[in-house]
Amino acid sequence: MTGTDDQLRTRLSAIDPLHPTATPEPLARYRAEEILEHAMGTITDTTLTPAAAPRTRRFRAPLLAAAAVLAVAAAAGVAVVMTDGDADPGASSTLSLSVGSGDAMSSCLQFDVAILAGMPIAFAGTATEISADAVTIEVDRWYRGGDADVVSVSVPDGQTSAALDGVSFQAGTRYFVTATDGVVNGCGFSGEASPEFEAAYAEAFAG
Repeated sequence: MTGTDDQLRTRLSAIDPLHPTATPEPLARYRAEEILEHAMGTITDTTLTPAAAPRTRRFRAPLLAAAAVLAVAAAAGVAVVMTDGDADPGASSTLSLSVGSGDAMSSCLQFDVAILAGMPIAFAGTATEISADAVTIEVDRWYRGGDADVVSVSVPDGQTSAALDGVSFQAGTRYFVTATDGVVNGCGFSGEASPEFEAAYAEAFAG
C-alpha cells in the first residue's frame, strides 16, 4: 500500500467514523415497524381523513332513515294497540224482540211459504236461558234481517211464560223464529225446529 492510499483512508475515516473494516448491522425490526407505522399514520392523516367525513355522512343517512322507519312502525304499533283496546272482539251482539200478546195470537194468518218469505226478520237458534221476563236465544243461522249472536225475547207484563201458539220455549231446544216490527210472529211462522220448518225456511229464504 502506498502513502497515497494511507492518506485517502485517513480522509475517509474523518468523514465516516465507522471503522472501514466494520460490517453495518441491518435495521432492527422494531425500529422498522416504528418507522412503517409512522409513515402509515402520516398517510392516513393526510389522505384518508378528509374523505372520512363524507363516508360518515353516507353511513349516517341510512341509519337515520332506518330510525325514522322504526319510529313510524312504533307509532303504528301503539295505534294498533289502542284500537284493539277500544273494541272487544269477543263481545257478542244482542237483538231485542218481544212475544206478542194473546190477542195478537188469536188473529192469525194461515201459514204460507210466500208469506214467510216476506218476513223482515228470520233466524234459527237454541234457547239457552229462560226467565220470568225473557228468553235468550243463541243464533246459529240468520235467514234475514240481522247478524246478532244472541236474541233476547222479552215476555209482556202479565204473561207467565214466553209461548208461541201454546208452544213454550224450553232451554236447550232449537227454534225457527220470525219477527215483524220487533214482535215474534206466531201462527206457525215461528216454532220448535222440525224438518218441515227447516224445509219451509230454506224455500222461503233461498234467495
